Order: sequence, then structure tokens, then C-alpha cells
Amino acid sequence: MRNFACALVLGGYVNGYCIIRELYEKGVEDIILLDSIRSLASFSNKIKKFLLVQMNPISIVRSLKDLHRNYEKIVLFPTDDHQIELLHEVYDEISSFCFIPFNNDNIVEVSSKAYQYECCDKLGIPHPISASIQTVHDLAKLRNLSYPIIIKPVKRYDIINSRVFRSIVLRSHNDMSDCATYLKDMLRTGISFLASEVIPGDDSCIYAYVGYRSRCGSILNEWTGKKLSQYPDEFGVFSSASNQAPEIIRQQGRKLLEGMDLVGINEPEFKYDERDQKYKLTEINLRSMMWHRMGNLSGVSLQYTQYLDALSRTCKAQRQERKRHIHLVYLKHELLNLLNRRHYVRNFVRNIFHWGPTRWAVWDLYDVKPFLVDYCRLVSIFIRRYLPLGMIRRVLPTSLYRLALRLKGVVARKGCCLSRVRFAGKATIEPYCRLIGDPIVRIGSNVYINAFCHFLGDIEIGDNTMIGPQCIIWDRDHRISRHKLIREQTYVKTPVYIGSDVWIGANVTILKGVRIGQGAVIGGGAVVTHDIPAYTVAVGNPAKVLKRRD
Repeated sequence: MRNFACALVLGGYVNGYCIIRELYEKGVEDIILLDSIRSLASFSNKIKKFLLVQMNPISIVRSLKDLHRNYEKIVLFPTDDHQIELLHEVYDEISSFCFIPFNNDNIVEVSSKAYQYECCDKLGIPHPISASIQTVHDLAKLRNLSYPIIIKPVKRYDIINSRVFRSIVLRSHNDMSDCATYLKDMLRTGISFLASEVIPGDDSCIYAYVGYRSRCGSILNEWTGKKLSQYPDEFGVFSSASNQAPEIIRQQGRKLLEGMDLVGINEPEFKYDERDQKYKLTEINLRSMMWHRMGNLSGVSLQYTQYLDALSRTCKAQRQERKRHIHLVYLKHELLNLLNRRHYVRNFVRNIFHWGPTRWAVWDLYDVKPFLVDYCRLVSIFIRRYLPLGMIRRVLPTSLYRLALRLKGVVARKGCCLSRVRFAGKATIEPYCRLIGDPIVRIGSNVYINAFCHFLGDIEIGDNTMIGPQCIIWDRDHRISRHKLIREQTYVKTPVYIGSDVWIGANVTILKGVRIGQGAVIGGGAVVTHDIPAYTVAVGNPAKVLKRRD
């Protein structure tokens, strides 16, 4: 005999776990998690079953049909944009027994940020000055915008394609020159972008309206809130939030949901622009986000509202509590911000130790496994990214030091000397390399450094870079005044920066102050004395640009 209904949460990161907690607290017994990895919510004791499947149309349909043998109705809760695309693709196959929380007739259109801004113009809602970038020729439109400029894909591609960024900020014309070739490559593959002027202000100026709109066009419940901080920077994802927002956020949010005919849980985000005192739309998220537990904590249960509406049950209107200032904190992101962002101590104290109640995004006294799993991963991130190898070497014997390197994903061969080096991820250092940070050498993920290299000074190397044998990178030169012995004169120091996806050949020397752009290739034996643009090939002594990469 089949049960009547179940709640199926797609994705078990923080937003998925918050959905599970709210439904469980409201008495929903049949909560099932479906994900492509063993995420933190898969360890929860609040779910009835965990399904590990590949996120593709065939696997999704097969899993839903298997569940349909046990349940007459399946209420879906997607947690990322890729899942929404998959559900749209298989809509006709599953809509007879699944409640799919979006308007299938316009979901592709409304997911485009360019279309969202067009709707703002029609509805009279302010938004940043923007330009739609769909072809290589459209890059000329960036000249009409003032720096800094933020560029985002019109929809989220970074979930399924690691080459595509979530957002990138261009602060000067030099940044634009470095990224131009990369943007052209992406545009030629059919990916479109939206470029907007950055609204002044930090990540504490972001407000949101979150509402659930039924298929019949009624907004059944809603709440508003404010982000206090984001991770890893002001253009990142939720770190802390509160339940305070001005009334105009609710008015503009309702106007967007109704004017764009949005269905399900939707979240328009606004940023306050102190130049004209307006709250301007930055984007509309078409599903539950990481910080949406704030609504439940302040008296509005949107996830449960969707569940009741899907089953055609009466849904009671709820009023959000605003008298108490409630803070929702994802402590993992707050700790990482404290380590990674300058002058963040004051924000950290403000977000956590304020006079109102503070609630934690993952912590649950009666369901501690997700918390433990999440913070074990935090320890791993800390070891990989933030613990200098020099510190490890001073406190550990050689055998344990090599084990610590392995835990960080770093393979250092025989005879390597590493001091004040910070790794962002996995790396391979071949024999007899000498890397001395002054103050630090920063090395990105998946970097390969061949044998007998010597690095000294303030040096940063981007992700996926390859460096050939016997290369020298120094951030300093001697002063050479004729009035004093050279050996008695001080150094002139300027940091060296090497971008991501760079290939440096054998016996290359890179001198102080050089910046090598992303995707550049440096021929063997070159002496690099000046900046090398992105996606170029440079050779010679001194190194000169030979051609651009195709």
C-alpha cells in the first residue's frame, strides 16, 4: 500500500539541511534527501531515507519513479539552479505525481539576470546600470560603465562547469585587459554575461524579500531580512543574517513576484545605494537559499507552506517577528572570514555577540552528526589553506611533518626546503626545490613545480599552474648606487604575481614586481622583467610577447 506523500529535498548542503529541519519541526515524517554526494544533511537523523544518485535527467526520473511506487505525491524542494534546469527538462515525465515549485512556462526566461533587469524597468524597480554581454562585440559596452564592474553569467554555470566563474569584479582597465581573452572564449562557447556597476557599500547593505506564491497567484506567506556578512567576500554567499529590513523591501519584492508571475519560493535581493537612497535589485533567486531558516526562526515557515500548498491543504498566514533582533550565523563561514578577511574582527563580534538571540545554521543538539561532519571539513580546510608549513615543521618531527603535508594534499619530494609557504590545495613539489616566503609564498590548487626551483620573497602562484625545472623567482634586487659597496646596500622588494593556468618552461628567471596574467606561457630560458598579459606566449631575454594563444 502506497503512502500519501513525501517531501523530497534535492541537495543536502546548508540550505537543504535547513529545509529538512523546518519540515521535521512541523511534523512531516516522510522526508527524503536526494544528492549526488554524501553531503552534511545525509548524516541527519531527521530524514527517512538518503538517495545517492547522479544529477542527470535519466537518474532523476528513475529515482522519482521508484519513489512513486511508495508515495502517491512527491513534493520537491530544489536547492540549486542546476536542479531547477533538470526538473524543467523532465517536467512532462514527472509532473503527474510530483509537485514542482516553479512556473514551467517561464522558468527559463526568468532565470536570466538580463531578463530580471528588463522586468525591473517595466515595474519601476531600481537596479544597477548594466549591460548585457552576449557576443564578443558586446564587450565594447563595458566602456560605458564605471569601475568597479561586476560580471556574472546570466545563469549559474559554475555548478556544472568549473571553468565558468560565479562572479568576477573588475576594478580597473588592467583587470579588464587580463580577463578579456577569457571572456571572449566563454562567449564563443555560447555563455552570456551581465555586467553591472558595483553599488557602493559592503555586504551588510544587502536585503532580501522571500515569499511563497501559489499557482493560483496568491502570496501565501512572506518574510524579509538582511545579510550581515558573506563569504568569502562581499560578493559571496551567506555567513550571517538578521530578520530586520525596511518595509520597501516587502513592497518591491511582492511587485516582482506578481509582475513576473513567479511560483514557489523566490528571493529578490536588493542592495542599498546611499548615493540616491534606493534599494536596487541585484538578482532574484528562484529557490531556497542557505539563510532561509531565518524566516522559520522569525515565525514564517515557507518550506512548510509549500508542503501544505502542494497537498491542497489550508495554509495559515503567518506574521514575521521583528521586535527581537535575531541573528542567524553559519559559524564555519564566520571563522573562515576571520582568517581570510582583513579587519573582520569587529564584524565577527557584531554578528555573534549582539544583544538579541543568536541561532546557528547547522547546530542542533538532538542531531549533532551534520554539525560534526561540517566542522571536520572545516579543520581540513584550515590545514590545507591556512596552516603555514613552516609552523608545522617547527613543532613536528620530520616523519609527522611529511604526514601533515600529505593531509594538506601536498607531495614534496626528497630534499625540498619549504618555509613560510601556504597552499590553497593539492600541489606537487619535485626534488630539491627551495621555497622561502618573505613574508609568504602563496601557492594555489593543483600546482606543479619541477625540480631544483628556487623561490624567495612575497610570491603568489595561481591555480593549475605548471613550472619547469631550475626556475628562479625572486621578489627583490640589490640597490646599485656607485657610492657604496653593493653588498652593503639594501634590497628593493616588489611582490611577484603569477596567474592561474600558467605554464613556465625550464630555466626561467622571473624578477621583482612582475605580474604574469592568466593562461600565459613563458618559453624556456626566458628572463621576465616586465608584466606578461593573459593568454600570451613570451620568450627571450628579456622576455617579449611572441603571440597570443589561440
